[in-house]
Amino acid sequence: MVVGQIRYANLVGQKIMDKIDTQGMSLPGKSKKPSSYEPMPVKYRTIFTEEERIELKQIIHEALDEREKA
Repeated sequence: MVVGQIRYANLVGQKIMDKIDTQGMSLPGKSKKPSSYEPMPVKYRTIFTEEERIELKQIIHEALDEREKA
């Protein structure tokens, strides 16, 4: 067996297949792509608007107040 070659046995049909490990086989070369990239800009997104947040807070506080009274 050659280095980088994996022997795979299929247990159902008892066939033996050879597979070649190709990861890392490419040669280094000159590329026109930049070697480093700037961080990806991330947009801050929210699910609720500011008004919805205020309303949800009020609802939660009301529910907690009712639970304390009970």
